[in-house]
Amino acid sequence: MNKYIFIIALLVLFPNTSLASQSLIEHLTGRILLQVENKGEAWFVHPSNLKKYYLGRPADAYNIMKYFGIGITNYDLERIPIGLIDGLDSDGDGLSDDLEQAIETNPQEIDSDGDGYIDGDEVNNNYSPNNKDKYNIDTNFSQVNAGRIFLQTQKNGQAWYINPADAKRYYLGKPTDAFKIMQKLGLGVRNNDLDKIISDTINLPAEELQPSEKTIETIKEKRERLGMQNTDLQPNNQTNNTAIKVLHNTASAIRRTDKKSVSQYFSPELKKAIDYTMDFLDDDGILAFSNIFSALKFEKQDDNKKIYSTEIYFGLGGYNIDYSVVLEKQEDGDWLIISL
Repeated sequence: MNKYIFIIALLVLFPNTSLASQSLIEHLTGRILLQVENKGEAWFVHPSNLKKYYLGRPADAYNIMKYFGIGITNYDLERIPIGLIDGLDSDGDGLSDDLEQAIETNPQEIDSDGDGYIDGDEVNNNYSPNNKDKYNIDTNFSQVNAGRIFLQTQKNGQAWYINPADAKRYYLGKPTDAFKIMQKLGLGVRNNDLDKIISDTINLPAEELQPSEKTIETIKEKRERLGMQNTDLQPNNQTNNTAIKVLHNTASAIRRTDKKSVSQYFSPELKKAIDYTMDFLDDDGILAFSNIFSALKFEKQDDNKKIYSTEIYFGLGGYNIDYSVVLEKQEDGDWLIISL
């Protein structure tokens, strides 16, 4: 389709749309918007601050979207259904070769696990194409995280965009994927409506975008900027911490942006995800993250495990969700956070 015909089509699909009220602007949280009166330029509305970010060229869009990514475990990622976009599909099973690489299926076999069902059909029906299991889809979890970009920390940091329109995850393997997502999932919007959303920019590093490791020096600099004392920056190696003390220490370490101290309170399986999360949170996010751990209250105990829970209010949707943290007692008597 000719580019200008595409723009005209969008104008027909979204005539006289008014986004004047804040509630309607919030409705666009996490959406990719196409500026239909200006050659279809694309913008991303950040789901937390409701500001818009210009996506520009495919490579810019890819880096900007990865910039906003937060870490997620494989278990939680598989609670979100997979969405499909067009791409090179060597075996014709309905899954692009890039996606097959991300979910570890065979791009040369239409039935990777040999169960008699085509890989693409299994994904569309929320079955794993790698075995006979069905994905543990959690619709509420998908909707709560609509508009976010997740980085798959237990693999190689693969990026996924959660589309608010269908609450499915779309793989961001390379810049061309970001461009295809803009084309397929973008929502047309007029200039006067787009102008009602505050614009913001980010400073991307010149090199390929990857979260840099924080050092003690950078932590000191940030603490000084926030007017905080630069004490107790080294990990706390005390043993026999109680479970509630671990939660309090975790909240304190997060508030100090002391990633080394934060990591020591989590199981090895969660450390990488926590590291990624700490790297990508801004000051407001750090405060909100620490407050969650401060608000946790004891719920129940099962053998060497304790569960603490709280409620988290999501202002964009106007509802609360229950949030639980599981701690497990280790052989040395310490407690570690093993599940979020």
